[in-house]
Amino acid sequence: MNPKYNTPGVTPLGSWFLRHLFWIVMRPWNHMKVVGKENLPNGPCILAPNHISMIDPPVVSASMVDRIVTYLGKAELFEVPVVNYFIWRAGCMPVQQNSGDRRAIRNAVEMLTRGHILCLFSEGTRSADGYLLPIQKGISMIAKMSGAPVVPAGIVGTRDALMPGDNHLYPRPVVISYGKPISFQQFSEHFEGEGDVMEAFAQRVQQGIAEQIRNLGGKPYRDE
Repeated sequence: MNPKYNTPGVTPLGSWFLRHLFWIVMRPWNHMKVVGKENLPNGPCILAPNHISMIDPPVVSASMVDRIVTYLGKAELFEVPVVNYFIWRAGCMPVQQNSGDRRAIRNAVEMLTRGHILCLFSEGTRSADGYLLPIQKGISMIAKMSGAPVVPAGIVGTRDALMPGDNHLYPRPVVISYGKPISFQQFSEHFEGEGDVMEAFAQRVQQGIAEQIRNLGGKPYRDE
């Protein structure tokens, strides 16, 4: 395993270069728009977008051209030499999927306590049909441990811009919208009932993501 897995970090120059490269490419080619960025706090926060395409991470990076964003990405990507080189410098940290990866959670919390922005594609994987999947409880744990608010985000257009199984980036419009921050602490204080507050908070985040998708004219669920 790569020794860098033990220490979270981000290469500022590499991150700066990639963020600006994505923006320079996608702004004219995909008519990329960013909505609701004023909702982001000045300090650390957790971005929680839906995940429908391989280019969703570049879209988030391009929308944050003026701020460094750290990501959690599946560990298998870090075994690919060239991919490893770029995603590490872009601020991505590995996570073992479906394993309760405590090291990844600790790294994520550490980055937030340093004041960074953390992006979590909290469905756990890309949606096969483009509709929103259940949000995993890991985002609740990280929000609770770090105290950082969660900012739900909706992305539309990326599935058309980079179709599943295709390597060609098409000139289709792409928009990302950021909603109001959601505090785990405030949510848990007002949580009622005997249910799992971690699960309930994850569902609240899912509702926020769905709302942002609807605001952009998209359909978060098939039956809508």
